[in-house]
Amino acid sequence: MFELNNLAEAGRFFLVIAGELILLFIGVSFLVGLLQEFIPPETIQKVMTRQKKFIGNIIGAALGALTPF
Repeated sequence: MFELNNLAEAGRFFLVIAGELILLFIGVSFLVGLLQEFIPPETIQKVMTRQKKFIGNIIGAALGALTPF
């Protein structure tokens, strides 16, 4: 009986986490789509290839951490 309760609890936990991750994925994908629609690729390239490459690397790492999709 105790094992069945643990399995049901694990199933509920999985469904909650899966639902949260799906909503997060949809939300972030929507925001990235908006950014790609309104910011031209040339602007992003200019920002990323400034003379100080270290700053561009930090910006790229931050954007990659925020939107790993």
